[in-house]
Amino acid sequence: MPSLDGGRAVRVRYDTPSFAGFTLSGSRSAGETLGNGSVSPSTDSALRYQSPDGTSPFGNRAICEVQAGIGYLRNDGAPHRDIVSGSVSVLLETGWNATIAGGVRDAETGADGGYGYVRIGWRGRLVPLGETAFSADLYSGAETATGMKHARAVGIEAVQVIDSTAVEVFAGVRRFQTDGPVALKDATSILGGFRVRF
Repeated sequence: MPSLDGGRAVRVRYDTPSFAGFTLSGSRSAGETLGNGSVSPSTDSALRYQSPDGTSPFGNRAICEVQAGIGYLRNDGAPHRDIVSGSVSVLLETGWNATIAGGVRDAETGADGGYGYVRIGWRGRLVPLGETAFSADLYSGAETATGMKHARAVGIEAVQVIDSTAVEVFAGVRRFQTDGPVALKDATSILGGFRVRF
């Protein structure tokens, strides 16, 4: 269930200075062999927005923070592929937050595909330990992988910050389902752990 982010490769990249929260980026990667696979040369460009700290994005004081980006990738190897993807995340003063993301792939082999993703969450102080966060998300994809006509995933997550020890404790569960010519079993994943910040 890919996000169509273009993969990983050694590349040369330039980011413009930020202007009113906007940054334009461009990169070029060369073809190379990594492990048992290969990465085709590609050209990427992206426009990103990060609302400046201490400001009210779009003049709305109910909005604390906005992050957004859209990118274009041209895969110059065989087969050629064009990918456009992007996302928008908004955090409100009330602690409610949302992310919407999506992408489409146009390939000369006919391996076109796309996906959409949405997440709704809330963060705030429920206990003296620190900030608590909850979220639920939904992913829906079409033709994103071989033998996968449609793909769906739904998940819920929680994070508890412990301020006194700089520890974040997290847990989540996600359900995966697919349809297509290849019979893939449904799956459920459960994730839990902690992170120490220093």
